[in-house]
Amino acid sequence: MKNSLLLINLLISFGLFAQSPPLILSVSIDSTSQEVNIVWGNNPPDVEGYVVYKQDDTGLWTPLDTVFGSNNTTYTTTGSLAATQIEKYSVSSYDVNGNSSVRSLVHNTILLQYEVQECSDSCSLSWNNYNAFLELNGYRILVVGVDPLSGMNVQEYYIDLTSGDTTQSIPYDYKTEYYFRVDAINTFNDVALSNSVSFYSDDISTPGYSYINKVSTLSDEEIEVSVLTNSADVAYFEIFRSYEEDEQKSKIGEAYFDEDSYVYIDDLVSAGVSDYYYSAIAVDICDKRYELPKYLTNSDTSNVSNLLIKEISSLPNEIFIEKGAYTGFLNQNIDMQLWKSVNNENEFLGDIEFAIKKKIDVTDDEGLVCVYLLFTESDYNVISRKDTVYSNKICVSRAPRLLIPTAFTPNDDNLNDSFLIFIDENSILSYQLSVYDDFGKLLFVSDDPSNSWDGSFNGEIVQTGSYLYQVSLNYADNVIYEDIGTVLLLH
Repeated sequence: MKNSLLLINLLISFGLFAQSPPLILSVSIDSTSQEVNIVWGNNPPDVEGYVVYKQDDTGLWTPLDTVFGSNNTTYTTTGSLAATQIEKYSVSSYDVNGNSSVRSLVHNTILLQYEVQECSDSCSLSWNNYNAFLELNGYRILVVGVDPLSGMNVQEYYIDLTSGDTTQSIPYDYKTEYYFRVDAINTFNDVALSNSVSFYSDDISTPGYSYINKVSTLSDEEIEVSVLTNSADVAYFEIFRSYEEDEQKSKIGEAYFDEDSYVYIDDLVSAGVSDYYYSAIAVDICDKRYELPKYLTNSDTSNVSNLLIKEISSLPNEIFIEKGAYTGFLNQNIDMQLWKSVNNENEFLGDIEFAIKKKIDVTDDEGLVCVYLLFTESDYNVISRKDTVYSNKICVSRAPRLLIPTAFTPNDDNLNDSFLIFIDENSILSYQLSVYDDFGKLLFVSDDPSNSWDGSFNGEIVQTGSYLYQVSLNYADNVIYEDIGTVLLLH
């Protein structure tokens, strides 16, 4: 600045005052207000003031304002459009006698513009040359990157360029909000600033959280992992699993959107035996990865295990279990329910909020009898959901009760006319009844529990006597039950 003022004084000393206009030192754009700041050099003491001119859209120069006082050598515009277009300014001075100088050399603003393509890894900057700058030395670009979630600067640096450069490619990560500015610098270290541009790629909606809303057991071999986020531009979630909460996790697959959440089915588990801990990393449509908090107001990430119940003991008429815990919900108020399934028919047994261990009586049940837990958020959580998870099942096989007649009389009196085994069909998976004579000849066979033997073979009623029956049942979890005996046929 001092060197520039010395040069001004030398210029003035070679001519009349009226022929010596002010020398504009810089025309800059304020990064906050986007108004133009004009700075010029001081003239001799008899200067009364200055007139600031701006070129309009037609190319005419019109007085913008008057600055009174010889030492007042700065001016800030109001209503400038320099953030979107190039503006040109000039300054003249006048003395106490009303004599005016010619206008100064024209200085234009520097208009910085950017272009960025979706999923690109660089941003293209361009600007107009600052030609009027006395002894232009070059440009420098200020790059500031801000984390949109925390508001903290994650990068800030300058790029130095030559006086002939008016374009530059900047590496960028669209997960970051960017601010750019170009500074023109001359050999006297005067600086003229461009407009500031900022962008945050709203073509891609950046996710703010990664919430595993459900880790729910589907079967002993399958666990469902469900993930939620607040961005429609998440392509999928990478799913990670470990056997301990603080253990290093390994990637096991990817969860893709299905109806209202991103779902992954882990089919390499023993859900009734082990705890499994899951976490998720979001990947957007441009392959950018995000390790995010559980929710916007949380600092921790979702690290959720399956709801596991363990079998303490299993007696013929009783199942004794120990309740596990589930900590994955956003809502800490949870309804904890105990359910029983008998041959896939479900029955609510009651709430177990305070019970850690529980005995379940299964004396009156037949077939496959299982108990399991169902946990549901008591109220709607902060994202207006009430999610539910299921535990693994503890099951026992209870043999069905059979009522087998010892005799029957096929005489069409509608009283005990056929041989029918009475059984609860819902308690079995398959059924077969075979009847033989004393020589092992098959007289009757059926796989329908409602079918009975009417005592005939090839359309004729067989003679009075004892006949061998064999009943074979497949019940519960493919458990086979067989009973062999005799039935007396009487005429």
